[in-house]
Amino acid sequence: GSTGDVVGNTVTGNSTPYYGAGIHFDSNGDIRDNSITNNTAGLYGGGIWATLNNSGGQISNNTIANNSAGNQGGGIYVYSSVAILNNTIIGNSAPAGGAIYSAYHPAFGCSGAVTGNDITNNQASQNHNGGGIYLDSGQPLVLSGTAAVRNNTANQGGGVYIYNGTLELSGSAAVHSNTAEDAGGGVYVAASGSLDLSESATVRNNTAAQGGGIYTSGFVQISNSTIRDNVACRGGGILNADSDFGFLTITGSTISGNQAAVPS
Repeated sequence: GSTGDVVGNTVTGNSTPYYGAGIHFDSNGDIRDNSITNNTAGLYGGGIWATLNNSGGQISNNTIANNSAGNQGGGIYVYSSVAILNNTIIGNSAPAGGAIYSAYHPAFGCSGAVTGNDITNNQASQNHNGGGIYLDSGQPLVLSGTAAVRNNTANQGGGVYIYNGTLELSGSAAVHSNTAEDAGGGVYVAASGSLDLSESATVRNNTAAQGGGIYTSGFVQISNSTIRDNVACRGGGILNADSDFGFLTITGSTISGNQAAVPS
């Protein structure tokens, strides 16, 4: 495939009925140090649509704000193992993955990394799922470092919706202050999804009707992490749903200050 970088640009006010209104990137290289704002895609990737078809491609140090898509990935739609590093991703919207929609193709690597980003005030529109991140990759996505997924909204998975694949949340990464109308204020784990919290990761101050911090019918492992101050009608911290596929294990962690109460 082709090779190239997109660096240091202002990308604003563009539209397409299809993919990648701001940047449509189907090559090897990096997208970095850009301002990508107010772009609209009819289908996927309002700000960025990227297939980085080798290991090592990065989307880094960009401001990605107020973009929208009619289907998936208001801020970013990635169909690869791209690393998403140290971006500010704010105020974007799409029915699935207000900020980021992460898909996967077996030719393009095994996992992606989301490190040091501020993913805030994004929305899964039209009463859909994954206000911050929608994971549909079949492979791991690693959320680490100072990454914060905060103040995002959705019907399910206010912060993160894991439909397929594994989200690994580690280090000082935090999912906090997100809201889901239905389930999984912080994280929603579907039956085919997995969540692995470790190394002091935090899920806190999230709100939903069910599973304020985490709602799961899938596979969840929590070790040496914190689930605190989440609120729901059922399962303030964690709701482990009745499922033939579900598995939950918690070791060495702190679960505190969560509330489950029927509203007045």
